[in-house]
Amino acid sequence: NFVGFAERLGENPLKMNGINAVEVINPIKALTPSLFSMQNLTKEMGGENSIKIKVDDHDNTRGFNQVITKVKGFPFTGDKLLTMIYNGYRKQQFPQSPSLADSCIQVVKDEDSMLVQAVDIVANFSTAYIYGKLGKTSKTIKDKMEIFNEVFGEEFGSQNFFEGVELVHESDLKLKFEGQQTLKIVRFVS
Repeated sequence: NFVGFAERLGENPLKMNGINAVEVINPIKALTPSLFSMQNLTKEMGGENSIKIKVDDHDNTRGFNQVITKVKGFPFTGDKLLTMIYNGYRKQQFPQSPSLADSCIQVVKDEDSMLVQAVDIVANFSTAYIYGKLGKTSKTIKDKMEIFNEVFGEEFGSQNFFEGVELVHESDLKLKFEGQQTLKIVRFVS
């Protein structure tokens, strides 16, 4: 599966260079699947572009930018190692996707980043939308479904992306087939 493949691509070079610190390995394993998928989604943007990534501060990413590990005697932070892995994969697979420059992966608290807050809101409302489509209802879920549909309905209204997801227990969502789901919401503003 793609997630396992991406995690191994992030972890293996570290271990081959003697890096075993979980505070470096775990964030890289957690972030590589999304970053590699993003490269595929942005493969037509042009290789001369670069991006900056802000990551929500969670237990598996906290302190990631401050952790110093040595490779052949040279110090590296976790974000520097991930940048090198990202750009190496990009060079091989998606050379026309944007690159990452040094220090372009930032771990931030939600309250310090409007972008991270926006992503949290979209994730929260889209999850409520899926819950509602799968039959879990409450006033809050109905309200969030209505708002989410009002904002993004034209973007995915004809897609039945929720059919590939199942509700497990009270609140867990599970893909019916791992790696099968893509929800793409894109708006370009000039």
